[in-house]
Amino acid sequence: MGWENADWGPGDPPDEVRDEEGESFDLPYCIHQHPVYVVARALGQQLTSSLNVLNKNAGDTITASASGDLMHSFWDVQHEMIMAINATDTGDMSLALVHMKRALSAINQAIGLTAHLPIEAKLSSAEATSDIENALFDLREICLRVMADCRWDGSRN
Repeated sequence: MGWENADWGPGDPPDEVRDEEGESFDLPYCIHQHPVYVVARALGQQLTSSLNVLNKNAGDTITASASGDLMHSFWDVQHEMIMAINATDTGDMSLALVHMKRALSAINQAIGLTAHLPIEAKLSSAEATSDIENALFDLREICLRVMADCRWDGSRN
């Protein structure tokens, strides 16, 4: 996917692994350093905070059930994207595609749930509603790009 260091080999000792600037890595790789993870978590936090603002401003117009369903779909998106990142790290591009498709399904569910929120709730906090929609479409774009990369890597093998 272009995120890994091409100069590294499985038999190379850690002190020979270098980044683009020629400096050695001090820390081992972990998923928290993956760019898709960072973006997915940031957008997930934006979704959560925007939903909290929407719930506070909407009062009783949004039911607890609707809010819970929406939050659960946000969680599903993040979970599936993290699982896809794990799959790409292990080289299983087919599994990564499956998880990204599931993430897209959760995004579509969240978009549908957002569309069915009462109009009074949406109008009470138009900025929060807009932030939710924008974050969902940003996550959708990331999923599509990662899926394209997985398909490209899969066709190369």
